Amino acid sequence: MPPDPILYRSHATLAHGAVLGAASLGDVLIAMPPACLAEPPFVRGYSDCFLGALQFVAAQERLRLPDATVVTETVAVGATASGLGIQVELAVSVPGMAWGQARELIDKAHTVCPYSRAMRHTLDVRLTLA
Repeated sequence: MPPDPILYRSHATLAHGAVLGAASLGDVLIAMPPACLAEPPFVRGYSDCFLGALQFVAAQERLRLPDATVVTETVAVGATASGLGIQVELAVSVPGMAWGQARELIDKAHTVCPYSRAMRHTLDVRLTLA
């Protein structure tokens, strides 16, 4: 079950080897300690790892992954019945590739990505083709 309300949200977009990130408080005002939060580095690491998995799978399939491929990840932290929960969404854009082929590539990358494998049974990870 996804967290509700969302207390904190972090985004990262990986394109052409550069990571663009943002973080925001969500639906409820909370006090943050004056320290580094874990979510922004996690978001950047997961999106980078997922792009690497896409490149790996594309090479295995003898496909050329377009240079304009973009992975955007959003991590939301919020309240659940048992405490705090995390929800992850990976939105992948593969311009110029047929929808079915891109969707298959994304699904295969999700099976080989170390971050995806580590969280398969513990987090709600949603994959979307943007």
